[in-house]
Amino acid sequence: MILPEDYINRPVRSLQTMLRVLSTIFPALLNVNPDGIYGESTKNAVSAFQRFAHLPATGIAETETWNALA
Repeated sequence: MILPEDYINRPVRSLQTMLRVLSTIFPALLNVNPDGIYGESTKNAVSAFQRFAHLPATGIAETETWNALA
């Protein structure tokens, strides 16, 4: 599932929650508020995670990013 910027829904909130939990374990990752809005802070947190996971840092939560989070 590809989530573009400015997309609001439950999968976005799930993504944000996963990123938030990981940020408590890995300080290099950015903390994000799970509000369900795919805004700039979520995009930045996704980019940070992608760099951490050695993925292209696009800021877009595409299939490879979801798989790396799983």
